[in-house]
Amino acid sequence: MIVICGVGNTWRGDDGAGIRAAEMLKDKYTVFLCDTYPERFIDEICELRPDKVIIIDAANFGANQAR
Repeated sequence: MIVICGVGNTWRGDDGAGIRAAEMLKDKYTVFLCDTYPERFIDEICELRPDKVIIIDAANFGANQAR
């Protein structure tokens, strides 16, 4: 089993990218929409005993984009 954790805040523009991406995967994977507090979901995720946990988050740290 693969668990997807979407992290971010949809009210802050690009910061909501992790949440939106996770929402698009909810039909195929077990998804947790973690807002900005993914640590609140640790117990629930551990109870599922997944093979993998994928965390999707986004940050704008001012790096140059690859061209």
